[in-house]
Amino acid sequence: MPALRADVQVSVHREDNETFLVLHDVMGIAEGPIMVHADMVAILEACDGNTSWSELAVLLGVEPDASELLQLRAFIGELDRLGFFDTQHAAEREQRTLQEWDAQRTRPAICAGSTYPSEPDELRAFLNDLLSHSPLPIAHSPISHSPLPIPHSPLPIPHSPPTAFLIPHIDFRVSPQVYAPAFNALRDTASDLFVVIGTSHYWADDRIILTDKDFDTPLGSVRTDRALVQALRIALSDPHSPLPIAHSPLSDTDLAHKPEHSIELHAVLLKHVKEEKPFTMLPILVTGFGGEHDPDGREEIGRIASAIREVVAASGRKAIWLISGDLAHIGQRFGDPMPAAVLLPSVREADADLLRLLEQGDVGGYHAAIEANDQAFRVCGHAPTVLALDALGPVRGTILAYDVWDDQETASAVTFATMAFGGTVATP
Repeated sequence: MPALRADVQVSVHREDNETFLVLHDVMGIAEGPIMVHADMVAILEACDGNTSWSELAVLLGVEPDASELLQLRAFIGELDRLGFFDTQHAAEREQRTLQEWDAQRTRPAICAGSTYPSEPDELRAFLNDLLSHSPLPIAHSPISHSPLPIPHSPLPIPHSPPTAFLIPHIDFRVSPQVYAPAFNALRDTASDLFVVIGTSHYWADDRIILTDKDFDTPLGSVRTDRALVQALRIALSDPHSPLPIAHSPLSDTDLAHKPEHSIELHAVLLKHVKEEKPFTMLPILVTGFGGEHDPDGREEIGRIASAIREVVAASGRKAIWLISGDLAHIGQRFGDPMPAAVLLPSVREADADLLRLLEQGDVGGYHAAIEANDQAFRVCGHAPTVLALDALGPVRGTILAYDVWDDQETASAVTFATMAFGGTVATP
């Protein structure tokens, strides 16, 4: 039997008291999404590249030539033709997908019409309302029991202009108040370059994924600074580069940007708050770090961060860095055996510790704290936060907002915070 592709997402859908499995390929290589009845779960689990059809027949208690098995073979064959299995069909479809994607000069706005309106005037009104929200007062803060100084509404941006912001990429509709403090502060900034380092949710094969594509929004395109992208690509892949990187951390395709929302949400808000003011963006997706020869990834992070810092500095432009990342992802939707409600007290405490380290400018401590519990809470902003703050050098943080999306329907939750960074940290 063929192996189900590892990057195909399988989710559960309930309708008319029946349960279905939804197969979805976020990269768009396979057709779909496809919905199959939950009775097929054992069949899909057997699609591991090791189980034979005769072994499946024994598992199902039927003869190898039974009509039921012949029907299953035809069904699996159709899913294979559609690109859901790790076979030649998927390889051919992937080649066509890459060719079509490479021919595009802009990256389409995949969240338009869902996370935010697709019609320009409606979007402007939506974002104006989004940015009118203030962070929750301390009495209602999800971690108000903690000593962490979550601000009263609103907290002013620090006196010295921030050089960076940590901003979530949670759905705008879930927690609008976490976006306002940072993006309102960006309205009048003189900076015309934004280095946006975002979490790569769907691609883990490479450390860094760059793109030359501009980002479409209903308000117009956000221009990618292709000269800086090319300079960074050379710095990270040229064997004669002064930076001692043994193996290029770069992906040879930018397909990971196609389904990714972490940079798109920031690009839409930047386009809105900057209005007609010209600016460019350096979009960088990051996956993770570490390996056999660099277990905690600090050496690799440092080298990549140095390359980004030097490329931005050589441009001579005053850049603002945007880190697109959430905090914990917990509960049954994310693979925990228990509901999020049971885990939230521990998560809030862990969040308080992490944010306090970022307040102090201790990015090494932040990284070590996450590594110490083996990413048990799935902090998806981990890699972009460490990479960006390593590139900036030690800077203090100020907490502007914190919230929790408690999705009781799926017994899951996501936590997230907004922070401003500016002002150096004293070093011995």
